[in-house]
Amino acid sequence: MVRTNAQSRALEEAFLQAGIPYRLVGGVRFYQRREVKDLIAYLRLVLNPHDDLSLARVLNVPPRGIGPATMARLSALARQGKTSLFTAVEQAVAGAPGISLGPKIRRALADFVEHIRAWQADRAHLGVAELLRRIIDEIGYAEYVESLEEGGREVGGRRWDNVLELLKVAGPYRPGAFEDPLAAFLADVALLTDVDTLESDEEAPILLTLHAAKGLEFHTVFIAGLEEGLLPHSRSLDEPGALEEERRLFYVGMTRAKDQLFLTYAFRRYDELRTPSRFLREIPRELLTPAVARTTARSPSAAGRSRRKVEREEAPAFTPPSPRFRPGLRVRHPRFGEGLVVECRPIGADEEVVVMFEEAGLKRLLASFAGLEVLS
Repeated sequence: MVRTNAQSRALEEAFLQAGIPYRLVGGVRFYQRREVKDLIAYLRLVLNPHDDLSLARVLNVPPRGIGPATMARLSALARQGKTSLFTAVEQAVAGAPGISLGPKIRRALADFVEHIRAWQADRAHLGVAELLRRIIDEIGYAEYVESLEEGGREVGGRRWDNVLELLKVAGPYRPGAFEDPLAAFLADVALLTDVDTLESDEEAPILLTLHAAKGLEFHTVFIAGLEEGLLPHSRSLDEPGALEEERRLFYVGMTRAKDQLFLTYAFRRYDELRTPSRFLREIPRELLTPAVARTTARSPSAAGRSRRKVEREEAPAFTPPSPRFRPGLRVRHPRFGEGLVVECRPIGADEEVVVMFEEAGLKRLLASFAGLEVLS
């Protein structure tokens, strides 16, 4: 069990690498999620702009006013000239005969082509995470995710968690580590997405979120990611009511276990040190198995006791990271210029910063990637 869908990515990859089939309940596999597929499609276009499937997926994502009628005309132009869809877009921007586009659509297509070419030029000296961050910022993808009308801000937040997870996955793919970081990243992603679905009657571990676990019971339960910022989630830390809901959710997860319960947290996620969840310190001591029991086989009599026992380490006191930004600060971005911080919130050891730029408008940035310079 995990708190957020984004956490399933690492577990899914571990199952696949170990050759263990698994069942994902109440969710979509990480690399099949809408926002992940969108951003991977952009990366594929940077690697090969003549990838028609990827271009068709994101030409109007976020919305650029390019509807089905325009797509049909572009596809017809590509078929007539026996070219790729991207070449047809370039021809349409150049005013090719046989296709009539309004000035607004023509500008949108020209902007799209310009972005793809610019990212291709940047690819040689950028890691995949830096390239992806640039794409996200320049197309306004954070604002687009938040605006999706599928349940409001909570759904937008879950989708943004998946975007952040994808950025972390892309982190190691940088110049020096790989001859062609982008090609290596996309090749690895392709291996992880080309997986047969599990037969419905096959025995397998079940992977699900704590929200999906209500009403279920299992002999053995693992709850992964018991860290500040994950459980409790970072969005709940400033609201007592929301924090209490996180505590209740943790309790629900623990009580799904009939025989064995394993509570785990990561000391480090990628390059980020983690703090164990405050909820670990709230478990009554009489329910805890001493840490030494982790290396000692339990006797049959102990294993059969009805009282649930969990293993833990003493969790240090939680100390939130010191914020680098605050509303009202003037900052400068290497590409967007000067702007004013209007909102910021912690994301683990990082910060999400919302800035109103004088020329580029409102942008949502991750501090570790944005390269923001504080002016005042």
